[in-house]
Amino acid sequence: MDLIKPPEPTKYWRRWYWALVPVFLLAGLWQFGAGEPVTRLARQDVLIATVEYGPLAIGVDSFGVLRSAEQHLLSAESDAVVKHIHLKAGAAVKVGDVIATLDNPDLSLAVAQAQQALQDSDMALQQLTLNQQREFLSEQTVLDKLTGDLATARFREQAEQGLAEKGIISQLAFAQTQSRVTNLARQMQSAQQRLEQLKKLHASAQQLASQRIVIRRQELARSRARLAALTITAPVAGILERMPLAVGQRLSVGDETALIGSQTHLLAELRVPQSQVQKVQPGQAVTVRIRDQQVTGTVGRVDPVVVDNSVKVEVALPQALPKAARPMLSIDASITVAELEQALYIRRPANVREQQSTQLYRLAEDGSTELATVHFGALAGRYVVIEQGAQRNQRWIISDLSNLAQQGAQVALN
Repeated sequence: MDLIKPPEPTKYWRRWYWALVPVFLLAGLWQFGAGEPVTRLARQDVLIATVEYGPLAIGVDSFGVLRSAEQHLLSAESDAVVKHIHLKAGAAVKVGDVIATLDNPDLSLAVAQAQQALQDSDMALQQLTLNQQREFLSEQTVLDKLTGDLATARFREQAEQGLAEKGIISQLAFAQTQSRVTNLARQMQSAQQRLEQLKKLHASAQQLASQRIVIRRQELARSRARLAALTITAPVAGILERMPLAVGQRLSVGDETALIGSQTHLLAELRVPQSQVQKVQPGQAVTVRIRDQQVTGTVGRVDPVVVDNSVKVEVALPQALPKAARPMLSIDASITVAELEQALYIRRPANVREQQSTQLYRLAEDGSTELATVHFGALAGRYVVIEQGAQRNQRWIISDLSNLAQQGAQVALN
């Protein structure tokens, strides 16, 4: 026969368990909403800085490049075509090194024409000299003849004077002799004046001919120089900073062919933001970082023109520079604009500007953090002056946690 199995007793504890689950969930949510959110960060993932107190140099950070203090620009002396390039930008050059070779067949013809013109001028001067000598001799002969005739007439006058007084010859004959003497004297004076004028005329003609020869020589020298300038050579030793030529390129007179800068005498050309350039003055000390070394320079000139929201500042550097220094090398620098004897300062937090208040997390001794507002003053390179909100030896998180600070979240470091 079949056995009837009695029903199992009801498990009332399971019913109470499922009834209490919503209560526990509501209690947990209430506690979570009532507390502040906590963000846990690894200590090695954040930057922590300590507030310091002492002397501080206020500086303006900038960047730029090294440039040659002495530059030599080479330009095309005539129209030409680039035939060959021997050196490119960045190459070190010595005096006389060939940089490039140009081509212009017309210059050889110009040199030959200038030589012919100079020879023609030389021959013209020689012919002029011979003609002047002949003219001078002709005038001198006339003067000599008049001088002789005048001397003879005067002797005759002296001889006839006594005879006329004694009545041997007539007074008319004696008067004719006196008139001849006067006439010959006047002719000789005129001849002397003509001779002097001829000398001056000859001297003027000689001077003009000589000047013409000088001009022809200058033209020849210029033509030869233009022909020689087809071979572009370095007039000074240094580094080839710029060489914009290409083979086959056509050049016009005055086009740049190369720029040579000194490797030993350099200056720093910095770009300072226009918002801070009013603090920069000539004579201020500048710390220039060249690769992993530092040198101290002096502000020499502040450009009055603003370009791309920055102003160019030239810094004079010492003669002794690191071996890595060379023209066009990128550098960064800090211009010291003020010296504070005692100041409260900290390493510059992320996204902090001068004269600005911001919220940062202060780190306590037990490792907990507290959000507080700090008012900053002037920037000093990697550091910033604290005006209010922090004390000496306090530690602060200087990493960018602005998003957490805006939410008022708590931060815990692991």
